Amino acid sequence: MERNRLLRRPLIWIILVVGAAILLSYVLNGSPSYTQAKTSDVQTILTQDANLIQKVTIQDKEQTVELDLSSKVPLPSDKSTTADKIQAQFPALAMDDIFKQVMAAQQSGSLAKSATVNTTVTKDSVLLSVLFNFLPIVALVIILLFFMSQAQGGGSRVLNFGKSKAKLIS
Repeated sequence: MERNRLLRRPLIWIILVVGAAILLSYVLNGSPSYTQAKTSDVQTILTQDANLIQKVTIQDKEQTVELDLSSKVPLPSDKSTTADKIQAQFPALAMDDIFKQVMAAQQSGSLAKSATVNTTVTKDSVLLSVLFNFLPIVALVIILLFFMSQAQGGGSRVLNFGKSKAKLIS
């Protein structure tokens, strides 16, 4: 009996939905395999150690650049940290400079012979976009219906205010 009353409370369901959303986003994103580095570290590797670079991926929307290196190298800003996969954030206005540095390193032949350069522009999911647009509206409607049912004294008499059995006494 107590368990049924506990499951009828909306706060429990809200907590469960939020928890499931957090768990789902964690599972879909996975754990990051790239070591976070400073943008200056990536620029230094592009100019000085470009022969170690096997793959460069520039993600335009996320404003990140990812470098896959042939061996573990210490980061220029932190010599105690070594990594063979490095990821750095950059400002939106620096996109052209980063791209020009990568292209210059590739054209000069300083990148490894088998190095690939890839630029990705991710697109929003239509389903996710629709969900985020309609979720606030649905939440407001649910809250409105909840308050209306509480004002009527329970869920059985929602919107039944015109069916009163009161009689006029003269």
